[in-house]
Amino acid sequence: MGGIYDANNMANLTKEYFDKKIGGVTKDLKSYVNDKHEELARLVSAGFEDVIKRLDVRERVEKLEKNVGKIMEAINLRV
Repeated sequence: MGGIYDANNMANLTKEYFDKKIGGVTKDLKSYVNDKHEELARLVSAGFEDVIKRLDVRERVEKLEKNVGKIMEAINLRV
């Protein structure tokens, strides 16, 4: 007894169905992971930029040194 209800035929149809479903899920999962990976890279990059900005205090120190110089000049304590 063959035909469309043959066990072998049904097994192949089932395999094709699951291969298609799994293939779609795999593509979706890869896309999701790639999106999250890019988002994580942006967040890490922004975090490092913020840390570098906070650690780079040269401008602030220069301003403070100028202000201290002006204060010392104002009270006649030349350096």
